[in-house]
Parts: sequence; structure tokens; C-alpha cells
Amino acid sequence: ASSSSSSGGGASGAPPRPGSSGVALALDPSELGSLDEAALKERYEAAKAAEKEATAPEDVSDIIEEHERKRARKQEGRGRR
Repeated sequence: ASSSSSSGGGASGAPPRPGSSGVALALDPSELGSLDEAALKERYEAAKAAEKEATAPEDVSDIIEEHERKRARKQEGRGRR
């Protein structure tokens, strides 16, 4: 048994606190016997990547561009009168 689980922050079974850097990882008790360290690490990395993707800011550059084009056309129309 390794002592690295004590520094993980989630050893008590409680969900991670808001603002913490932990990743929630659900495990089926029947899987525990067949999971080795590499498999656990792979599942952790996949969960971490999914969380990062879910919290990534949405790209709105195309919406901003469209708005700028509309504004320019509207202003151009006012200048012709």
C-alpha cells in the first residue's frame, strides 16, 4: 500500500470542494479488482480532459465578426444619405 492517497484530497469520499483542483472519478466496486495503476491514471486523465473541455470558454469570435460587419454596413448606409 502506498501513502500517496493521503495527499489526493478526496480520500474521505466527499465530493471535491468548489475551487479545488480535484477531479471526481466514479468507480464501480466490481472494477476495483481489475484496475491497475495505469488504468486508474488513464481514467483520471480522461475525466480531467473532459472537465477541462466542459469548462473551456466558448469561441464567440465568429459572432463578434458578424456583428462588426453589420455595424459597418449600417454605418456605411447612414453615410450615403
